[in-house]
Amino acid sequence: RLLSTWDSPPRTVGAAPTVSAPCRSTSQGWVSHLTPFLCVGCDGTATNTGRSNGAISLLEQQLGRQVQRSVCSLHRIELPFRHLFAALDGTTTGPTSFSGPIGTLAGGNLRKLTPRKFTPLTPSSSFVLSADVAQGLSWDQKQLHRHIQAVCAGELPDKLARSSIGPLCHARWITFQTRLVRLFMCNINSSYYPKLRKLVKYIVDIYFPMHMSIKHKSSIIQGPINLFMELSLIKTCIKGQKDVNTCLEVLKNNCYFAHPHSILLSMLGDPTYSIRKRAIDIINDVRISNINSLSYFLPKFNIDANSYIDMCTMERINGQWKYLDIFDKHVLITEPPLIRNLDLTVYINEPYTSDFSCHTQSVERHVALTTRVTKTVCGRENQSAEGMLVIKGRRLRC
Repeated sequence: RLLSTWDSPPRTVGAAPTVSAPCRSTSQGWVSHLTPFLCVGCDGTATNTGRSNGAISLLEQQLGRQVQRSVCSLHRIELPFRHLFAALDGTTTGPTSFSGPIGTLAGGNLRKLTPRKFTPLTPSSSFVLSADVAQGLSWDQKQLHRHIQAVCAGELPDKLARSSIGPLCHARWITFQTRLVRLFMCNINSSYYPKLRKLVKYIVDIYFPMHMSIKHKSSIIQGPINLFMELSLIKTCIKGQKDVNTCLEVLKNNCYFAHPHSILLSMLGDPTYSIRKRAIDIINDVRISNINSLSYFLPKFNIDANSYIDMCTMERINGQWKYLDIFDKHVLITEPPLIRNLDLTVYINEPYTSDFSCHTQSVERHVALTTRVTKTVCGRENQSAEGMLVIKGRRLRC
């Protein structure tokens, strides 16, 4: 029911038909066996999510129906930080380098720098990491958490200062953020500290709490709720309207979880009876219309929303439910693919639940591991054994 298909990247960057070719063959096989999938997990690159030639759109054309889109929330929360960093320090110049002085210093050997005395950073939000979430953190995530604890305490412990941090890589922004927090606690050119402090404050106040919230509330039903939380943190924690606008502009272009398909799912899974009842009424009205549209448009993101429900403008016009899209046009609302043909009466008294995730981190970790193992070990059985050893080693290391 969940499709996650990866293939070696095409030689032509952005060639969606090439990327979706293995997906098409997979979907055709499943359709022929009458086993339709319901949900596609991916990141938000246009190659996947493009309106006309994106891999998901091409898949839907093959199936003749829409699928639920779960565009990775962990990828989304990296994007505002990337744009904020580019605005403050400069863009990237290669796969492991930056054009600005802060990015260049962060990519160097941080253990050679000496710790400094600094005023502790006070988190703007009261975030507490639960024990069950902490248990499931990777080594990189735990390293970032330790550095955040240190910067909030106002002191870099000797043991932490001597610890190693992974190499700089634009595909691993959590490692880069750990390097930035370490850099802030070390002696460097004093003129860099104001901008560096802005970046570290963003990590402490927004990025890390959002990362942990998505890990803790990972169901696809929580996707819109996590997006609304990110919107609220950006508006309340960032000082300076220019920086706020930079981050909000990114959210507007990546608000996939503000689409009616996602919001109606969250409403159906809401603990409040009146919200569930409203979702059921809207979905039943949409079912009566019996619309089978393959068009998917991003909604016009309401940055002034007071709840996750208000992030998208949904209203009844001439007897049909429509939403306002990114082009300020009213688009017909269709039934969320995950609950197609389900009996909704059972959700009047109990919230809807789903095992589908709002992020694809676990899949990507194993894809990266498989790629690495196949380059160094021969034979399928040996590769499988090597991969399992690496996974066990990670657990022991954490």
